[in-house]
Amino acid sequence: EKDLKTRIIAIKKIKDENFLLNIVQDKNESLYVSCVAVDQIENQKTLLQIIQNGKDQSLARAALEKIENQEILFNIAQNHKDAQIRQAAVKQIKDQNLLVSLLLQGNSSDLNRNIVARIEDQTLLYNVAKNHKDAQIRQAAVNQIKDSNLRIQLLKYEKNQEIVEGILKEIKETKLLEELALDQEISEIVRMRILSKTSNMQILTNVSKKDKSFDVRVTAKKRIAELYRMGTIK
Repeated sequence: EKDLKTRIIAIKKIKDENFLLNIVQDKNESLYVSCVAVDQIENQKTLLQIIQNGKDQSLARAALEKIENQEILFNIAQNHKDAQIRQAAVKQIKDQNLLVSLLLQGNSSDLNRNIVARIEDQTLLYNVAKNHKDAQIRQAAVNQIKDSNLRIQLLKYEKNQEIVEGILKEIKETKLLEELALDQEISEIVRMRILSKTSNMQILTNVSKKDKSFDVRVTAKKRIAELYRMGTIK
């Protein structure tokens, strides 16, 4: 035990990082001593080498905690074989654009949800919600968008029923919903959903006769017939 304490004191005084790396990579060295050696290393590429070739996950985690280089963290999150190490790397990435790049490369759903949770930039979240192929990831991005106008803009592109419903539920202004129903740039599924609920005969009649979309016109006609059956209009 006394010899171990002496070794630890000595290792903490070593400045030669190649020497420290040799200690870390020595398969016969104790994990505790190796971790102390890792703690003395500052070179980011050397720390990456430990993470990629480490003899123990604890060493990899110890090395990872010392990495600040965003590109190296991106590399680890993208390529490391251990899912826990990839997750830990994501938690240390601060560069918002790198996080989006990770998302677009189609990692596992669990990892992607953690990545989305790290994104704060509203424009980047909007781009994820607009363009990502995975509906769960788009929904996670929508949930983090604070700007209601950006969420409404997504109605031009979104076709997933659950996501559409979630955005529409937040809109309380009847006039805004009716304007969306008339907007040809809004996706058909959104407009059909609004038309199936509205009682505005002027809008329904207009859409049923003039809208460019056959499916939207049919939806408006069905809603008019439904309102007649209900006795809402005569």
